[in-house]
Amino acid sequence: PAVAADVGVSKALVFHYFPTQRDLQSAIADAAASDMLAMFRSIDGEQDHATQLRQGLELFVSFVELRPASYATIARGAGTDPQLNAVFERSRSEIVSIIATALGLESPSDQVRMYMRGWIALCEETILQWIATRAVERDDLIEFLHTTAFDIIARAVVTLERDQ
Repeated sequence: PAVAADVGVSKALVFHYFPTQRDLQSAIADAAASDMLAMFRSIDGEQDHATQLRQGLELFVSFVELRPASYATIARGAGTDPQLNAVFERSRSEIVSIIATALGLESPSDQVRMYMRGWIALCEETILQWIATRAVERDDLIEFLHTTAFDIIARAVVTLERDQ
């Protein structure tokens, strides 16, 4: 396949390590997810929460912009493919952990994690729609996602504190 040519190896070698197209696609998605998570971990933790979040959103939008068709294919396929879904689930859980750590939440409740996961899903779908339509300017997209994060996550934390 094209992957073999891109990396300068034989098709037989690619199929040796990845017997099916699904295995190859899953490995590519896993490598991309690792790259994305490394980007998020590289954000300067000394900055205030708002700046860290904006930097994370900038990085994520840039990440998707570099490979929009691939990201869309994998993101849409994750719902129907157990291997891709596992990659996405690991990534989303790790992003929640990164956000929680940045916010100083050592052990966020299931409720807070649920709200964070909901926000991540909102980001994924909104960015996919933006890639397809460019209905708003890039800065407006990031501002929208930034604002909704604080609204959703702050509401979750306030609700948690009120209920305790």
